[in-house]
Amino acid sequence: MKYQIKKYCASILLMGVAIFFGSCSKEDPVVDEGVSQLRVINSVDGSANQDFYQANNKLNTSPIIYGASSTTVSARAGLSVLEFRAAGSGTVTASENIAIAPNRIFSVYLTKRTDGSLQITGIENDQNAPEAGKSKVRFLNLAGLATAGVTVTDGSTALVTGLAVRGASSYYQVNPGANLSAVVVGSADVTVISGVEFVAGKNYTVWFDNVSTTKVKYFVTLDRG
Repeated sequence: MKYQIKKYCASILLMGVAIFFGSCSKEDPVVDEGVSQLRVINSVDGSANQDFYQANNKLNTSPIIYGASSTTVSARAGLSVLEFRAAGSGTVTASENIAIAPNRIFSVYLTKRTDGSLQITGIENDQNAPEAGKSKVRFLNLAGLATAGVTVTDGSTALVTGLAVRGASSYYQVNPGANLSAVVVGSADVTVISGVEFVAGKNYTVWFDNVSTTKVKYFVTLDRG
């Protein structure tokens, strides 16, 4: 069957980023149209280690601790219930009826809303190779206290300026081994993103969480490589 996005109630879950993930009512039927690949990330500090389920089937093999991601797992495309559950107890941490576009690769995050409740957020990963000798990096601001936004620089060049909370940037070509810097707008507390995190020929997401209202910490997930 030919895939049509209109079947899936697709929506944008991160500011400025078109994501073929959408929440729909739980009365909608499950639609199976192929397979996509997911990398699952726990971005909520203080949360229990997490397992990830699709339609009551656990997809990850090892519990996902805060700041870590699963290996790439296969998920049925179409509409189904996705859940993060506390590893061991099985208590549901976040549950969404979500449509997944087929034949794509996504990162799926456990994230926190401004009211403190938890939700599932998805973003598609770029599978196009970077330029020869380069890495491709995008930035995702999950630091809820950094309401002024986060600016990322490569030497004296600003890659991203004032990236809003729950905002995701485009991908940028960077030199492996070269450090980047991240700072909350209006603050002098610089976070150094080590260049050793990046390998030529691979794509990454650098996501931010809070240290305080004036400083962020970073985590790196592999999107392609």
